Amino acid sequence: MKPKILNINFKSRDEFLEDTKKEILGEGIPKKNELIFDSIETFKRAMGQNKLEILMAISRLNPESVYRLEKLLNRKYPHVLKDCRKLESLGLIRLVKSEGAKRQLRPELVFEYDLIRVNSDIEEIFPISERSNRVLLEAKVG
Repeated sequence: MKPKILNINFKSRDEFLEDTKKEILGEGIPKKNELIFDSIETFKRAMGQNKLEILMAISRLNPESVYRLEKLLNRKYPHVLKDCRKLESLGLIRLVKSEGAKRQLRPELVFEYDLIRVNSDIEEIFPISERSNRVLLEAKVG
């Protein structure tokens, strides 16, 4: 069973702009399983431990609302909502308005990745999905 991996890569601003220009002109092929940041520091500011926990909780527990996610993570609602909005701006989740009287926001992943791999000086892998732990174990045994 091959894991679905979201790669986090780093490029300088100039490299990023050059690649973007090529993609716009049809000369480059955008990678669908990649997010680009300009530095590891920018990545860490954008994706701290709390946001990774939110991604894992959404993938594994499928909460029906941000309020339920708050309870599952034992964090305060404004903080969870702020992190969800940041993840939404990065294109990793979407917040869907539910029908009904309460009109709550339901967090959904917009990807089906099992792992997030940060390709920097020290490679880091973050298991996201329920199946990711099984996939990692099989890879180590195999």
